[in-house]
Amino acid sequence: MIRGRHGAIVGVAIATALMPPLAVMGFGIATADVTVLGGSSLLFFTNLMTIAVAAAVLARLYGFAPGLSPHQTRLQASLIVLVLIALAIPLAISLRQIAWEALASREARETIAKAFPPEARISLLDIDFHSRPIEITGTVITPKYRQRAEPDLQRKLATVMRGPVILSLDQIRTANGSDSLSGASPAASSATDRIISRLTGRLALVAGVPSDNILVDASAKRAFVRATAIPGADVGVYRVLEARVADSAPGWTVILVPPPASIPDASLKDGAVDETALQPAIWAAQRLHLPVGVSARRHKDAAAAVDILTKAGVQAKIVPGTPAAGVVSLTWLAPEPPSREANAVASADAD
Repeated sequence: MIRGRHGAIVGVAIATALMPPLAVMGFGIATADVTVLGGSSLLFFTNLMTIAVAAAVLARLYGFAPGLSPHQTRLQASLIVLVLIALAIPLAISLRQIAWEALASREARETIAKAFPPEARISLLDIDFHSRPIEITGTVITPKYRQRAEPDLQRKLATVMRGPVILSLDQIRTANGSDSLSGASPAASSATDRIISRLTGRLALVAGVPSDNILVDASAKRAFVRATAIPGADVGVYRVLEARVADSAPGWTVILVPPPASIPDASLKDGAVDETALQPAIWAAQRLHLPVGVSARRHKDAAAAVDILTKAGVQAKIVPGTPAAGVVSLTWLAPEPPSREANAVASADAD
């Protein structure tokens, strides 16, 4: 208004400071993403208030002020200061977090780079700061494969991140240290590397083992791991964990072999054996290759459970027991020694 360009200033303020965060707020509402909506709302309100405060200060400097009492002037100034303080707190917290993440990302990249020859190159480094523990996935193109790089780097990165981390590091060896990946397109290789890194990271987390204990067949899209025991967990827990990891990697076959933990009892449904309740036992027996013992109050319930397990390819037989009414109790049995016929066939195959 003072310089005769109020239209341009208002247009610039709206186009550069208000419209972008307002559009992102709409995207956050449409996608129901609270994080996006909260961040864009904070930015929109911050820009709006700072524009208003700057306009008020300039107007006072140029003498544009109504005839207000000193009390009203002090009240306005107090409200402005309170609003700025209220905005400064979340903004300072966000800025501190952003600065720490930037510094931690740079130090993590330098730590990984020092563990490999100078010719090596980090083609991918993804850090999930919101997970607990922090998940780090990376791909290194190196002329020399380094054994046990992952556990060593995981300990060093825990110091950098000031807390526990899970590292999934994929080393791609090249003959001359270049970016050549045996004829594979860089985009396809990078996408596959990211999937494998995330998959091995999740499997290592749920199985409680280092990432090097996970066997991955990229061509067949299969991942295999033997899980360690979780106190108080039955085989049904491991089945759920395997399903969750498999859902995160569509098109991949995930095989998680559980320890021989207890088998949950199968409840009767409408007085009969429920096949769905036997699925944890079938799943675990197929991975452990162990026979299952079945006991129930009524012989026909035990026989029905044995029949369902047998049809699923699981060795099962009725064993003595007094389970509670309305349930079928399941337990592991020692594997039976091979028969003479089986030994003869094995000897003939060996010959």
